[in-house]
Amino acid sequence: MPEGAHCGRRSKQFGWTRGGAAGGLGGALIRWAIAEAERRGCALVQLTSDATRTDAHRFYTRLGFVDSHVGYKMALGTTG
Repeated sequence: MPEGAHCGRRSKQFGWTRGGAAGGLGGALIRWAIAEAERRGCALVQLTSDATRTDAHRFYTRLGFVDSHVGYKMALGTTG
């Protein structure tokens, strides 16, 4: 794969219970995904998380992710 290639994989939603740190099963899963992306020549791992999920944000920060952008969405079919 060319250096800096965009590797497209999308996961739906991960869910785990509170109390686990980045060292638990969720952390192991994310670290595996990062290692696999590197092995395949990917240059970036990017994820999104709902703005209200502050515990998840701390989790991702502990794993080395940085807050990099703001996203927007619009629900359709909800007006008059």
